[in-house]
Amino acid sequence: MTMTLVIAAVLATLVTVAYGRYRLGPVQHDWESALSPEAHRQLDEVRSRMIVDAALADDALLGAEAARSAGDWGEACRLLDLGVWALTQATPERLTRLRGMGVAIRVAAAIMPPPPVKAVRFRLGSVKAATGAGELLHHVLITPAERMLLRLWMIACAMRLALHVARRSAAALRTRPQAARHWQHYVAGRADWGTADEEHLASFRLLLESAAAADRAESLAR
Repeated sequence: MTMTLVIAAVLATLVTVAYGRYRLGPVQHDWESALSPEAHRQLDEVRSRMIVDAALADDALLGAEAARSAGDWGEACRLLDLGVWALTQATPERLTRLRGMGVAIRVAAAIMPPPPVKAVRFRLGSVKAATGAGELLHHVLITPAERMLLRLWMIACAMRLALHVARRSAAALRTRPQAARHWQHYVAGRADWGTADEEHLASFRLLLESAAAADRAESLAR
């Protein structure tokens, strides 16, 4: 009897989520069409910054892997430190924007329903566990504003955790440069930081779309 109830609850949840996505499709298209040229400019500016930061971190990692293959452990560690420096320099700007978005959401007239930050997109166990808990909580919360605030918090959490692992792994490799486990953790940390950065950009777009749609609705009501 208990198992039957559990299965029924799971099926009901899946149906609700699927139906919500079906209904959200036309709404999402309408909100995206409201994005102004100025909003597109702001979005492109953030995206360009992301591309530059990713290029710095990725070039450092590629160089480190090449040095590792050549047996030049000192150069490999130096380049890993450079990659950590690039991520460390970029992180405060991302966290500041996430906090700013949180403030904007609290006073916004309307927020487009956001998707959860999906744990399956990440590699590190700590990040997957945190975002997995966030996914469950996402479906408990009711309003789009509450879900968006949770989404921003999860992105910031994932970014901090990924940077911490990358930094710790780079430090460990300075004393044990041939330890494959530390290399794997560094690569996973770099990848997860990038995934969190992509989620940050998607959230920024959602906020811009919400603001543009609210402005359009206000102008139509006049």
